[in-house]
Amino acid sequence: MDYASLVSKIAPGTSYDDGLTSGGRKVPYAAISDSVDGNWSDEMAESLEDASKHHFIDIYNRRITLDYLRPGLQKENASYMDVGCSSGYMIEDVMSAYPGALVCGCDYFPAGLKQFHKRVPGIPLFQADITRAPAGESLFDAISCLNVLEHIQDDSAALRSMHAMLKPGGLLALTVPLGPGLYDMFDEIHYHVRRYTLGEMREKLQAAGFEIRFSNALGVMIYPAFYLTKKLNRLRYGKLSFAEKQKKSFRQIETTKRSSLMDSLCSLEYRLGAKLRYPFGVRGFALAVKPS
Repeated sequence: MDYASLVSKIAPGTSYDDGLTSGGRKVPYAAISDSVDGNWSDEMAESLEDASKHHFIDIYNRRITLDYLRPGLQKENASYMDVGCSSGYMIEDVMSAYPGALVCGCDYFPAGLKQFHKRVPGIPLFQADITRAPAGESLFDAISCLNVLEHIQDDSAALRSMHAMLKPGGLLALTVPLGPGLYDMFDEIHYHVRRYTLGEMREKLQAAGFEIRFSNALGVMIYPAFYLTKKLNRLRYGKLSFAEKQKKSFRQIETTKRSSLMDSLCSLEYRLGAKLRYPFGVRGFALAVKPS
């Protein structure tokens, strides 16, 4: 399979030649879902994505995803989709590590897709509602879905769609935020429907037809500080208006910087996590397979 045939299966009527063409003109992404609401603004996308590029937990998250998807991505002519790709940092990591793979991304909101297209204009991107299996069936060897399910009301439908999109034996790398009792203003202003437990994450994957090969918590070594911050946010800012919460959350995001100490702690946690199962953490990670 090549990019042109992959795009023709996902977005009939859209052609690919080092970029997407629809209706006789080049487009940054192909819209294959109904129009979206305006909740996720360009301002929110820029605020969150600028931080996530360099934040130690996001770097760690992308690293573990890349490593665990290796069996799918190293196949000849491997096809890969990042669901909820936003500004595309995970896709860029895959492109760098596996230059022979066919990579593409989808997101429900256009803001991040536009940003990614400006940086890397030749990658097929799709505006899509993942709960409706937009990309057809049995197309991908690997899918990543990082910090996306918490935004979706019907997360089980999204998991079933990704199951359908994978080839038999295809791999899904999934990350969700942990701690239902830690839902705070940051979750609210980013339209999170929920936070998960590790058990709930695993149960929903299995109910969608996946077999779980690996699961663990991420961010266990920073969890005490994270827990305290979330609880204080709930106590201090729970009664503020949405607009006030948004301003405070954006200020917290802006102060987040890359830390060599935190990078080192995440690396240590990653090495130990190959043998240890952490009972709590900032995020839950799972590698799941669609049975052959």
